[in-house]
Amino acid sequence: MRVFFIWRLWVDTNVNSERARMHVISASIIRAFTRIHPGASVAAERWLRAFKRGEYRNFGEIKRDFPSVDLVGGLMVFNLSGNHYRLIVKVVFARQKIYVRNLLTHAEYSKDKWKEDSWFDSKM
Repeated sequence: MRVFFIWRLWVDTNVNSERARMHVISASIIRAFTRIHPGASVAAERWLRAFKRGEYRNFGEIKRDFPSVDLVGGLMVFNLSGNHYRLIVKVVFARQKIYVRNLLTHAEYSKDKWKEDSWFDSKM
């Protein structure tokens, strides 16, 4: 356990190194959604590949590559497949982690139930 803590501390303090990449947590949410909504699969997989390879230090860098992304509360909302789907994530730049919170159809997103997420207003 102690070795894991020391390794985790090293990783967390060295995320700005040349090798740091974004770590997408809960990508399984995306894969489960695309099994039900195959129309989202191409755009969702493209998004996953971009973030797994990318290094982003701030929202501006993400906005440069994904012009339709918006900050809503403490979360980022990405439009996928011509605005048919919305991917909602929490990005922690200091740790280079992306937490997938939801992937919704446009109709589900419009109901605003996703804003009840406990991370909606968190500064994490």
